[in-house]
Amino acid sequence: MLILAHRCRVRRIGGSLSVYVPVFMAEIIRRRHGEFYAYVEDGGITYSPRPPRARHKRVKLRVQARYKDRKYYVLTVPATLATELGLADGSTVALYYDGEKIRVVPATPEEVG
Repeated sequence: MLILAHRCRVRRIGGSLSVYVPVFMAEIIRRRHGEFYAYVEDGGITYSPRPPRARHKRVKLRVQARYKDRKYYVLTVPATLATELGLADGSTVALYYDGEKIRVVPATPEEVG
């Protein structure tokens, strides 16, 4: 069951790529989960709170910066997964949250336009 969907940009922060998560989505996700395991599945990156069978990198949804009353949340994209999916700084991705897992997939031209 799909709960939330949104288009997001991939940005380079420091040495790693990150996906900016809208505040309304991040607040819901952070209330339910703290840490995620990131892995490639079905042409996208899946962030799951439960560890998968194979060993994968663990990442956190975190507050990157604050400006006045606004918070900016990001999900780190592990470099190996970004390379595998062809994501780069400035790429547009579709972000889906189903109440348990977060899916990040490269956006199709129809979704971008």
